Amino acid sequence: MATIPPDRARPAPADAAAAAPSPAGVRPAGVTALAVQLLGDAANVAFGVDRRAVVGLPVAAALILYLSRPRVGAYFDEPERRGRIA
Repeated sequence: MATIPPDRARPAPADAAAAAPSPAGVRPAGVTALAVQLLGDAANVAFGVDRRAVVGLPVAAALILYLSRPRVGAYFDEPERRGRIA
């Protein structure tokens, strides 16, 4: 992939780090959204609304387990990743 020459690159705004969501908040928000999805799928299966929702149960559970791993947390804690979504 070609890189942008320094004279053509746009400078970052002074408050770019303040405007971007913190990586510390990205992972918990993702886990929370997946947990809500998991509960919704479980309710759909339990009440017989949509039996296909049973596929979402292991998928959401696997993603929650993956995001909960220390190695993934370390990825978001790297200094060069702070202030931007990776």
